[in-house]
Amino acid sequence: DMEANLSKRVEGNTSSFEVSEVFGTEDLVTEVGIETNKNATGEVISKGKYMAIWKKVNGEYLVFRDIYNGDAPKK
Repeated sequence: DMEANLSKRVEGNTSSFEVSEVFGTEDLVTEVGIETNKNATGEVISKGKYMAIWKKVNGEYLVFRDIYNGDAPKK
């Protein structure tokens, strides 16, 4: 789960998200993109694709569902 992964993050590592597509309705929005993780020196240590579904609850968008698939390591 994402919370557990974030708690194990090494100091200095960063994650960035490149959103490639957003679609939906006012109450349910789907976000599709790529996540890139880098170490403290800026070297890419992992990369993958994600999809998040945001649901509007009491006027605020909350993550309703998400999925992540890491790219295969380079050989």
